Amino acid sequence: MNKYPTYSVSIRTLGTAGKKYQETLNSVARQTVKPEKVLVYIPHGYALPKETIGVEEYVRCDKGMVTQRSQPFDEITSEYILFLDDDLSFEANFVQKLFDGLLSMDGDCISPDIYRVQNESTLIKIRNFLGGTTPHYDNKWAFKIKKNAHYSYNNHSARGVLLSQSAAGACILCKKSAYHAIRFQEERWIDQISFSFGEDLLFSYKLYKHGYKVLISYDAQIIHLDAGSGHEKNKAKMAYASAFCRYLIWHRIIYSVQESHIDRAICLFYLYVQKFMSLLLSIVIIIVNHNLNTVIASIDGENKAKKYIKSSNYKQLPRFF
Repeated sequence: MNKYPTYSVSIRTLGTAGKKYQETLNSVARQTVKPEKVLVYIPHGYALPKETIGVEEYVRCDKGMVTQRSQPFDEITSEYILFLDDDLSFEANFVQKLFDGLLSMDGDCISPDIYRVQNESTLIKIRNFLGGTTPHYDNKWAFKIKKNAHYSYNNHSARGVLLSQSAAGACILCKKSAYHAIRFQEERWIDQISFSFGEDLLFSYKLYKHGYKVLISYDAQIIHLDAGSGHEKNKAKMAYASAFCRYLIWHRIIYSVQESHIDRAICLFYLYVQKFMSLLLSIVIIIVNHNLNTVIASIDGENKAKKYIKSSNYKQLPRFF
């Protein structure tokens, strides 16, 4: 396995995922292509997990989805970093398949197709369509980012490796040099929101817009065990955070980087078309759930986001690319 580049594993955790975290560690341990180091980034004040494979090293840092993934990583001397969440399970040749795909396309970053949205039922695809996630039929691309900051996905049962403009943050294999070049620490602003939403888009799209080649592997198999599923219990809070973050991300990565008033007007047009589609989805949600809470929370979240973009904290952010 010496033909493969060196890599180290970076896991972000709060130390509370239990058996799911153990399975993540076990998956790392069984790899045919071994990492140089297994580093676990855990916030100050959180107890270290009891689960272990005996080789992992813990690094204390501040708390946050972006913060824990935007460290200096001076501890890592490998050419690549395999960024992982703490609730994953994958096969023994997983990293080998990622590297095979990455090297075959001369890429800088590669991620598995974790959610496989193209395989969802027709009913779920309709719901996703109204929510902004739409299919495309361009066999060159796995995922594309639209002018409303939602993504479209390749609707074929694709195999192999495709170019992409987005990737799932739960698992990304990335050149360390590319990671440093995008200055991901500039996106820590999103950690100020509870249940920060969209940090994976900030990471992968920033790589893409800085000229790095982002890839999706349809062959590397992975299961997202979803240790954070308990967040679903507070749907109103999640709806608020989602609407808040989504509007800010749209403004930051799409709207604010346009060079002309016409381009910005086009982005606004696509945003409001999506708002109309989302309104239809909201009506369905109200009818089914007999509950306005999540809809009200979404409206509140977007209104607060519009106020936030006028704040000095937001205005002082460096340009996205």
